[in-house]
Amino acid sequence: MNNLGSNINTIDCTICHGPTCLAFTTNDYNRQTTTDNFKYYRCQKCDLIFLSPIPTELDKYYPSNYYPVPLSLEQLAVEAALESYKLELLGRFVKSGRVLDFGAGYGRFVYLAHKAGYEVDAIEANRECCEFITSVIGTRAIAHADTEVALADLETYDVITFWHVIEHLTNPWSVLKAAVQKLKIGGWLILAMPNPQSFQFRVFRQYWAHVDAPRHLQLVPVHLLTRQVVGHGTMRLVETTTIDSGSLAYNFLGWTWSMRNIMKMRGVWRIGKILARVFEQFEQTKMHGSCYTAIFKKIL
Repeated sequence: MNNLGSNINTIDCTICHGPTCLAFTTNDYNRQTTTDNFKYYRCQKCDLIFLSPIPTELDKYYPSNYYPVPLSLEQLAVEAALESYKLELLGRFVKSGRVLDFGAGYGRFVYLAHKAGYEVDAIEANRECCEFITSVIGTRAIAHADTEVALADLETYDVITFWHVIEHLTNPWSVLKAAVQKLKIGGWLILAMPNPQSFQFRVFRQYWAHVDAPRHLQLVPVHLLTRQVVGHGTMRLVETTTIDSGSLAYNFLGWTWSMRNIMKMRGVWRIGKILARVFEQFEQTKMHGSCYTAIFKKIL
């Protein structure tokens, strides 16, 4: 385990209730919605890194341009093309069927999957995004304050996806448990999220773009995610990777934005671009990449 801090605290881990240490204190470098400080702790037992305390009004840290809703279906099609790797990944495991996209935003992936012939539903907290998905894409989108309640009212699915969503949730483990219950036997759970065991995190720490304080409430190492998902005996890990097309793109974003966070200078992102090229091959080895994708199959 990485030694990210030395001060033992009385705050218990939110998963295993083990002892924690202060990993770092940071700010909202990415969006600059506030000048407040935010403390992240690391569990010395399971390696979870989590924000504490969680702000009571998280919505105010999501600015109006966080979900810039497209003006038309044509604009959505252009923007969705950037996420075609998700559809390619889905197609490796399931060629057709019912898909639930959790935290869909304004529906880039929903649009691609719907166009490819999948029957797609979406859960998204932002009501404007849900209205866009329903009226423009033409698929069902559920906006609900309690995500577990929203899941309880839905049918079963062949695939449930969480594309960079888990780290935003205040109750990720109960949501995951509820999601698994909504998978058919033989169904697939696909998750993507920041990798706290990445090379970039070791370099940038509190300035790392994928910390994204305070919107990212936890950074979950892949071994811990696997333990949480397969622990009840109904799921099997099929694959983890940091070299899918989406994760590779997040490597570039991590270098450029993190350099900007450290050095508030015009054009400093170019240094990050150079570093991304220097470490490109290294980040494609041994799960060093900045983000990972994990695929699980329901076996019972």
